[in-house]
Amino acid sequence: MRTVRIWDLPTRLFHWLLFVCVVALGCYAAVRRIVKGPFGRQIRAVADNPSSATAFGLRVGWVRVWTVALSGSVAAVGGALLVFETPAVSADTYNALFSLSLYAAAVFGGIGTLLGSFLGALLIIAAPWLVQKFGLKIDPSLIGGVVLVIFTLVARDGVVGLLRPWFRGWIEVQDDDVAGPSPTPAAVTDTPAPATDTPA
Repeated sequence: MRTVRIWDLPTRLFHWLLFVCVVALGCYAAVRRIVKGPFGRQIRAVADNPSSATAFGLRVGWVRVWTVALSGSVAAVGGALLVFETPAVSADTYNALFSLSLYAAAVFGGIGTLLGSFLGALLIIAAPWLVQKFGLKIDPSLIGGVVLVIFTLVARDGVVGLLRPWFRGWIEVQDDDVAGPSPTPAAVTDTPAPATDTPA
């Protein structure tokens, strides 16, 4: 089988793939900047403990609305790019097995991580290629189901969790010390307090 190199693709398709990569990297950089900023800390605070976030003065409803708006905007960009490949969809386009493979891709990459979304997308692309390469008589979506079971039992944090010890600075968000240095405890002197005469 002849190997097709990316520079051998038709000019229009090559430009389209290049445009998709640029948009994907732009979305990644924008979301990463937001997540590492103050709003990202508010999102994590509301997700971890809404009651504590409210006690610290955060508007939980406002944070949740803007979080959904942010995720919806990124999903809309992905849907707009998908239109050029899949101009028409029906109820059978996203069946139960394909939906399972999407969830398996998220678990495979690492839920709650930005890098995990790229790794999960690789799983969706690689599954049909493996089926065709080795002539397997199975639905490619079943590979996602197997991956989901394995990573749920063995590595719940996905591939990102497995790579985190080696690429800690690149994979997970480093929280800056926004609270400042801890207050210095008051100095304790050895000078005894002056004695006061107590009336009998």
